[in-house]
Parts: sequence; C-alpha cells; structure tokens
Amino acid sequence: MAGTYGRDNFTAHGDTAAERIEDGAAQALDDLQDYVDEATHDPWPGERTPPQACAEIRGTLLHLWFGQPGTSGHIDLACEPIPLASIQHRA
Repeated sequence: MAGTYGRDNFTAHGDTAAERIEDGAAQALDDLQDYVDEATHDPWPGERTPPQACAEIRGTLLHLWFGQPGTSGHIDLACEPIPLASIQHRA
C-alpha cells in the first residue's frame, strides 16, 4: 500500500502558497517514484539511478518532471503542465 499525504505535505514546507504547491507536488511525484521503484526494482524513470522529482510554477502553469531542477536541466520524464486555476483549495 502506498500513498501521499497532500494536506500534510502542503502545510509542511514553504512560506507561500506557490512554494507549498511546488513542494507538495514534488513530494507526490517522489512518493509515486518510490512506489514504482519498489514494485519493479527498477530505477524508474531513470536508467541507473532514480532521477529527482521536480515541480515549478511558471506563469499560470504547474510543471512536473523527473530529472534535474531548473528549466535548463535534463528531463527524464515530464507530465503535462497543470493550469493553476484548476487547483482549488478545499477545506
């Protein structure tokens, strides 16, 4: 059994909503990666070692990927950007 605790992760890191969204999203990717790595015994989505889970807000989009941080780093796998307007706070 695996999962991520979005609400706990959102409040655990960062001072601003943007930092919390980025950190919480990266943590969710990291949790997914851990699950796949353990289930398959492969360094998904890398070839030798698991790449870093990254998240970054650019303009009105949340970008998620595995690889090196920053816009000029190597990307092993990327998700479709998520419009921030689709992310709503729920109590």
